[in-house]
Amino acid sequence: MIGSLALSFRTLAQSPKFTSIPVEEGALGEHYEYNITTDGWWFFAREIVMTDGELPDGIELEDFGNGTGKLSGTPEEAGSFFIELTVRRVSNHSQNDVQSFTLTIDKYEASVTLHDLNTTYDGDAHEVKVTTSPEGLDVEITYNESSAAPTDAGSYHVEATVDDDNYAGSATGTLVINKAPADVTVGTIRKSYNGNPQHATATTTPAGLDLSFTYNGSSEPPTNIGSYNVKATVNDKNYTGSGTGTLIIEEGAANVTLSALNTIYNGSQQSAKVTTSPPGLSVDVTYNGSPSAPIDAGSYTVKATITEPNYSGSATGTMVISKATASIALNNLTATYDGNPKAVAVTTTPDGLNVEVTYNGISAPPVDPGEYTVEAVIREANYKGQTSGKLTIKGGEPGGDNRPVITNLEKHALFYDQGDAGRPITESVIINDFDDTHIYSATIVIDKNYIDGEDRLEYNGSSEQITAEFIASEGTLVLSGMDTRSNYEVALANVLYSNSFMGETQVTQKRLKLTVSDSVNTSLPAHRDINIYVLPELNIVNAFTPNGDGVNDHWNFVNLEAYTIVAISVYNKHGQKVYSCIDRDCAWDGTHRGKELPADAYFYTIDLDNGKRKYEGVVTILR
Repeated sequence: MIGSLALSFRTLAQSPKFTSIPVEEGALGEHYEYNITTDGWWFFAREIVMTDGELPDGIELEDFGNGTGKLSGTPEEAGSFFIELTVRRVSNHSQNDVQSFTLTIDKYEASVTLHDLNTTYDGDAHEVKVTTSPEGLDVEITYNESSAAPTDAGSYHVEATVDDDNYAGSATGTLVINKAPADVTVGTIRKSYNGNPQHATATTTPAGLDLSFTYNGSSEPPTNIGSYNVKATVNDKNYTGSGTGTLIIEEGAANVTLSALNTIYNGSQQSAKVTTSPPGLSVDVTYNGSPSAPIDAGSYTVKATITEPNYSGSATGTMVISKATASIALNNLTATYDGNPKAVAVTTTPDGLNVEVTYNGISAPPVDPGEYTVEAVIREANYKGQTSGKLTIKGGEPGGDNRPVITNLEKHALFYDQGDAGRPITESVIINDFDDTHIYSATIVIDKNYIDGEDRLEYNGSSEQITAEFIASEGTLVLSGMDTRSNYEVALANVLYSNSFMGETQVTQKRLKLTVSDSVNTSLPAHRDINIYVLPELNIVNAFTPNGDGVNDHWNFVNLEAYTIVAISVYNKHGQKVYSCIDRDCAWDGTHRGKELPADAYFYTIDLDNGKRKYEGVVTILR
């Protein structure tokens, strides 16, 4: 009995307990209900009260007085609400149990739609467009978690969240701001090789965009000459674009300088000195087209051409290898007449060089006594040098054969124009005679191509001691009479050659042979050529047609320009002069004092070089 009472008192001492589990979630505008149950001794009345917190509008607490109750209603506001409920004995509030929880009232669901998620960079911030259902709800938008709308091209994670007391909703998406197109202009770029990489350039619209270049697909700019396909690509966070063109690296201009172009023969090859700018370039050098440097004296066209793959340039010049100077020594300059030629002895340094020796201008060594001017000239391709001296051939024993000597007769030919008056056969002849002061005769013979009746020699001197006889059958003029050597020199200068033939001829060269004699001996002969200039026949047409058709409109002459003095006259049938010309350009157009003459025959006379040639005839004007 006592044990049962103890149990009862324990039960009576126990506080009431909540046995129900709170409903912690509700939705705005939807019915909410939490049925509250507790446990406790039935004998003691229990009450359920809200001891802390706040109920959302539309929710009320009901206590049924039997240890049960209810939170219910339709929430009118969303949010989280702390609620503390207490179940206690009505008679003793200390006997209680507390249940606390947070009631969350969810907001209305709203739909959020994102628009304009794909756009192109334009320098402005790009905000996405958001619509909600219901319409007009405030929305917070972030771009990669930033509230600032982006400007630059790129991809951005967009979150749009409804910001409303009674609605909740969100949407995500990706905003893509595409790079804006840019124009790139490359074109054709020409540069000259300089040994450094050559960079292409381009322009962009908009201006100033950064570019990356490739050259035939490589990012390395080229150095060597050639043509390269260039691609320029915009390297910018907000723009895209590319352009193509061509980079042409042309051969660099190089300067070539030639020096050491004047040198002297030394028996070895001699090369021009070639320098280039830039220095050290490979160069091909030719001498008169040959790659071998010359040895012999002479003039050589030097061409130096750059052979480098990246440079061009050349230079030309003239390399002159002058003859080396050699020395000549003359020996045996004194001899005694013995009837044999007396040649001087010649030595050269270096030895063995060819030397041309003349004696008073004649290559044959002299025989006769006298003084002879000796000229010795080296005739070598690679050496030069000359000297002179006096060769003296002394007379022999008394009664010896000492001939007079003719010197200084002109070496060049005597030129004679057909129809000219007589021409002097010499102007410079000198006569030497060591054993006699006087000359007794001189003989001049036309010994080559003489034609009797055409060629003539005539003495035109005034010496009283000298007489002349021309032997026409032999072409020989003989001057006779004792006179001084100097007077005979004057007499020979007064011998004239003439030729009476006029017209075309194949014989245009003659030769004179001169000898002089003293009281005992006759000189060796001296010779001089005669060249005859043949005046060509005048070619005269006998009719012309001055009608302006460009054919035979003038009376012309062939070979008229060969004559110095011209006199042409034309007469009509009444003897009236209708045309005259004293020039070498005589082309008659068939007019007289500016008026056309009638078609008819006209008489003409032509006198050339004061009678050297004369023509008469008839020319006819045809119309």
